[in-house]
Amino acid sequence: MSDLQKHAHTESLVKNGYKVINCESCGFWHVYPIPSREVLDAYYRELYYQDNKELGGDMNDKNDDPDGYYRIKYMDKIKNLESLMPAGAEKSILDLGAGFGDYLQFMKENGWTVQGVEPSEYCLKTSRHKDCNVILGGLEDLDQMDLKRCSVITLNTVLEHYTHPEALLLFIKEKLMGPDTVLHIEVPNDFSSLQSIYNTLINPKQYWVGPLSHLNYWTHETLIKMVKKLGFKVEIVESTFPLELMALLGDDYVTYPEKGRGMHLKRVALEKRFYETGNIELKLKLFRAFAQIGLGREILLYLKKGVKWAT
Repeated sequence: MSDLQKHAHTESLVKNGYKVINCESCGFWHVYPIPSREVLDAYYRELYYQDNKELGGDMNDKNDDPDGYYRIKYMDKIKNLESLMPAGAEKSILDLGAGFGDYLQFMKENGWTVQGVEPSEYCLKTSRHKDCNVILGGLEDLDQMDLKRCSVITLNTVLEHYTHPEALLLFIKEKLMGPDTVLHIEVPNDFSSLQSIYNTLINPKQYWVGPLSHLNYWTHETLIKMVKKLGFKVEIVESTFPLELMALLGDDYVTYPEKGRGMHLKRVALEKRFYETGNIELKLKLFRAFAQIGLGREILLYLKKGVKWAT
């Protein structure tokens, strides 16, 4: 079978000089042809963290968390993770694609034993969090690393960057997970219904597509279908706040990027109010309800080992 047959598609678009296809074989949108490791290594070494912007701010915000957004997000993650762990289980975590180490630092402060892997030397050099046991290395080389077995493995906004996400997930399931290990995945929710509405009514440029920054694109439906096919059991499905609602309500941060920071701060204020009033469970229920109808800027899955589908 030719590579083209392996990636059969009837829908595609071109962005930044790269073709992105709705792959019928893989079941999700991705860049095609897949860029070489040399091209991607150079991009992440020289450009991604240094120049990329996020919601009107710098990627380095994760180092300092000036708005408190990531602490809220990480508190939600701890609550979900601990609800799935057996009583008395060791609180240990392996973060693959650890970035600046901010998530591992938060977990460490909350009593967890931490380790991580990060491909970007720039991240490790500029991180404020130096004592989180993070190894410099590519995720393609996990089989060559001496990684301790952990209760939790996380892939926080990693799979959208990775050339062969299904192979990585299978390796994690078969080599790194035990029967009670929790795997947590977070990826952007792209080609979503709200993005389609925004694209039709306000701005047609399909702003969420951005090679080389992102190679792969999932909705809740396509991501869940993929992980079930690979043999994972889905325990929790959740979303982050659906930012596209803000754009549809008038805070059009896509057409007017200068609105991005203010829009982001509104989202942060909303989430803080749930915590300040003791309504954390209500917030989690709301964000899980968003997920049930495919809304949310990011998709969050909490998985355990299950049975692989027959093919």
